[in-house]
Amino acid sequence: MPQPTYPYLRQHWPQVAQITAAVLDVDAQYAQFRSAHPELNAEFRLWADLHHELAYGDETWQVERVRAWWQALDTELGADGTFRWLCSVMQGYSTLRADHPAYANASGPTHDFDETRFDRLALLLEMQQRYAFRVLASPDEFGYSPPASWVAHVLACQLVDLSYGQVDYYHRAALPEGEYGKALCEQYLAGQLCFDDDGLWQPHTQGLCLPVPMDEKQEYLKRRLLVMAVCEEWINAAQLVAFCQRWPAFAPYELLSWQREQWPAAMLPLREALFELLLAEPLQRKLIWHFDDYQPVASTRVAGYRCYLQILRHCDAQLLDVSLGKDEIAALLQPYQSAGLLCPAMPRDTDEIAAAVAQLARYPELVLHALLEMASWSGFGAQNVLLPALGKAHLIDLARQCRQLGLDQAAEEPRGDLAALRQALQALPDEDWELLSANLLSVDLAKLIGALCDKNRKVIEKSAINKHAHIAIQALGVLPLLGDTDCLQRYVLLKELHQLASKYGTERCSNQRESVQIGLANLAANAGYHSLGELEWEMESQQGQALQAFFTPCAIGDYQAQIRLDGDNSAIIVHNAKGKQLASPPAAIKKHPDWIALKEAWDTLKEQRRRFRSVLDEHLVQQTRFSAEQLETARLHPVLYDLISKLVWVDDAGQCGLYQLGQLSGLNDFYDIVGGLRLAHPLEWLQAGTLAAWQQHAVALQLVQPIQQIFRALYVPTPAEIEAGTVSQRYASRWIRTHIAAGIFRQRGWRPTGYNEDAEHLRKLGQGYSAHIDFDFQYHYFTEMPELETREVVFKLHGEIVPITSVPPVLFSEAMRDLDLLLARAIVNDTHEFTSAETVQARHALLQALAPALGGERLRLDERYVHVQGKLANYRINLASAHIHIEPGAYLCVIPDWSQALNKIRLPFEESDARSAEIISKIMLLLDDEHITDQSIVQQIKRQISAQPA
Repeated sequence: MPQPTYPYLRQHWPQVAQITAAVLDVDAQYAQFRSAHPELNAEFRLWADLHHELAYGDETWQVERVRAWWQALDTELGADGTFRWLCSVMQGYSTLRADHPAYANASGPTHDFDETRFDRLALLLEMQQRYAFRVLASPDEFGYSPPASWVAHVLACQLVDLSYGQVDYYHRAALPEGEYGKALCEQYLAGQLCFDDDGLWQPHTQGLCLPVPMDEKQEYLKRRLLVMAVCEEWINAAQLVAFCQRWPAFAPYELLSWQREQWPAAMLPLREALFELLLAEPLQRKLIWHFDDYQPVASTRVAGYRCYLQILRHCDAQLLDVSLGKDEIAALLQPYQSAGLLCPAMPRDTDEIAAAVAQLARYPELVLHALLEMASWSGFGAQNVLLPALGKAHLIDLARQCRQLGLDQAAEEPRGDLAALRQALQALPDEDWELLSANLLSVDLAKLIGALCDKNRKVIEKSAINKHAHIAIQALGVLPLLGDTDCLQRYVLLKELHQLASKYGTERCSNQRESVQIGLANLAANAGYHSLGELEWEMESQQGQALQAFFTPCAIGDYQAQIRLDGDNSAIIVHNAKGKQLASPPAAIKKHPDWIALKEAWDTLKEQRRRFRSVLDEHLVQQTRFSAEQLETARLHPVLYDLISKLVWVDDAGQCGLYQLGQLSGLNDFYDIVGGLRLAHPLEWLQAGTLAAWQQHAVALQLVQPIQQIFRALYVPTPAEIEAGTVSQRYASRWIRTHIAAGIFRQRGWRPTGYNEDAEHLRKLGQGYSAHIDFDFQYHYFTEMPELETREVVFKLHGEIVPITSVPPVLFSEAMRDLDLLLARAIVNDTHEFTSAETVQARHALLQALAPALGGERLRLDERYVHVQGKLANYRINLASAHIHIEPGAYLCVIPDWSQALNKIRLPFEESDARSAEIISKIMLLLDDEHITDQSIVQQIKRQISAQPA
């Protein structure tokens, strides 16, 4: 068979070799590499190792070189010449290698060479082929725009088996443009495709004609071309019918999944021909699912009951035999099930449905049950005729209600009426329940619906508590409630399971916590609450009411003990008979029943406080709306009220203030609450110009917030992100430690996307949005490598990538705040530090607010430093690293005592910020530098003072 000879490659290779050498600066690279590796004496080893470094080195440098390479080709060869070179080299690479000794024994067109004969020319051959592949595989990444015929060319090469390596994979789902798609289909139907001598496909029937092998190779593509031809009406129906009759194995039977009215009118003869071919030899045919942009999608379920009933009629002699057993029926029908012919798509024609029911009613119940089982729970087309034929039509609507109830859906999705459905299900006969659960519902949903009807309660509880099985955890929320306290007990159990998830890896931890949230949402619907937030608020309040007695002094022997709330300094305090507060409880009361009860109450309160701080932070991110009555209820819970009274809320009228006894305490006044409330996000104050006022107000009140709200770091899209559109490179190309990163991901609610070959992590942000960060990853699981390089961040709405500017500002800020934390703690570099501009800005705002209380006029802030006027010298402290320099520039080494810094400095929020505490402690130290007692610090200051000119 004739093959392309690729004359363009031979003619222009010297020119392309020079371009490749210039772009790579290969001679300078070689000289530098040789100098750096004096241990390598053999020249071939130097060239081979240099090739490996250039081919697999820094990815950012690689991308820049690939882009520069194809642009240089474009300048020298022109757009048409560049495209011809790229395509030719992908197919005819062996033509270039034929005369080089390093490839004399190469086994194929891959990177296979004899290293002992490797040299400069071999390196250039390898690199230009690698770059050609990268440009064609991902043209958008390198800014290359191939001609309109590009996709048709790749598909043509696939059809005649002209090797294109992995480029085939990238374009398997691409669709050729109009005239080129039509020309390709016409050539395919004729049995041969046309190429020129350089291997470029020609839309006109001229040049080198290569036959299309009609074997199973590229079967998907061959059928896909015919699907496109029908959708676009490129070819008339008569030609398509003739082709399908000649090659029935390659006929697009999946088009029969379309409803009749979805077919182009001119193509209906093809529909009839496909039915005849399918029914002539049903077991020799198969349907393939096509994941294309074309609508309707071509799937594997034949629309309507024509084929379905014809197959059953073909087996009438056996199926109508009432003596036939279940196993014999299954064996008879199994080949048709394997071919996908016993799960039809329901037609829109009601007369066709009624006729099918009448015909199916002829068969014994055992046959109908077997058909129902083979259709499985998702076979709605079969269910809608089989159940009426069995006299069980009422189960169709009941199964639909079960699916719509949403018991296995995300926590934010609404639930249906659990009580009404439970009543309907409990009234079912056992036979109907078995039919419903075994054949009409998925396995997991059947377990949840069974729990709704109080089936297998002990098994579910045991599986959830002992095995942490996810479906069982979700089912805890739907089991019927037993008594007044059962809801609270179930709520506490689910919260404990949420906390216990932290002992697992990132993916299982995320899955378990998601199941807990689903279980809580189910519990809220089960107990009659309107939302999960309403359930959480009520349950936490109930717990607080039971603990009220422990906040007043309780006599335990000769001592008085009680719980005192004071933020992170909350504790049990004990006084002796003389009223003196003791540093620790005496041994005499530790076994007293009242002390044990007080200790248990304290442990419950600590856990509640930790849990609700996390819940409030999530409500801040989600901007959850509460009623005034819900906040009023929280006053009954001392811990909950202590938390919410230190946070700033905003009502429906836009009034902001701290929640105080049913009112909002603003910057200058009290406000009556209008409508509902939500936690105010500082982005609102930033946009309104009142952020600094709120920060100064918090310091003036000596407010210590349970979560960072007023002093929260804020993130807005950068000009580069706005220009890029959908991709943020803000945190790209950073190396992070995967084990630390995995822990942070678990803590912040990020999870792997679920594909083993992909380390992408996502966080669901609410309102249908999610944030995604990718990594340079070619392994099995995220922590397999100790370090990984970060890549881009994108945002999606309902699974589709959206422009960054369309993401709600609060959600964007919170996602980037998480990733900032990730890099700050997990980054790999010489100093093991990463501090973003947003973090520095937040510290700047904190110090600006604290400045009057710290040093007044003796402190001055600029963009990156706080300047401190001491008694002995002047200093500047870096807001990112906390490093000190004695002005004008000498470094001052002060090793921080982290515990002392955190104990002495009272920040206006409880969340640990050791670096901010360190900076403030250093400010306080340097303001009083004449009283420093640490001689190592004193000597450094004196040396610098004496070294300065008079």
